[in-house]
Amino acid sequence: MSTYVVTDLDVFDPEVFAEYQRRFPAILERHGGRYLVRGGEVTTSDDWGLHRVVIFEFPDREAIRATFTDPDYLPLVPIRERSARARTFMVDGWDGVDPH
Repeated sequence: MSTYVVTDLDVFDPEVFAEYQRRFPAILERHGGRYLVRGGEVTTSDDWGLHRVVIFEFPDREAIRATFTDPDYLPLVPIRERSARARTFMVDGWDGVDPH
């Protein structure tokens, strides 16, 4: 079952963040992840205080773990932290079976 990572990204230093953006997609793809949403206009029913919404799809939670513990990803963490704030959560997709 697919699992999704949803991130609200507040980029405050776009020049530094550009390095993260350049290097991350190859790591994401290596572990079977892909972008579903990468920015774009956001409309909410209430003021959620969202910035830039990014949604990734992964084959499963193990693929997410592998992506964010990949030795090539770890040097990107300080770059992201110096240039952006991220609020992130994971949610499992629906396989058509009610879990309750």
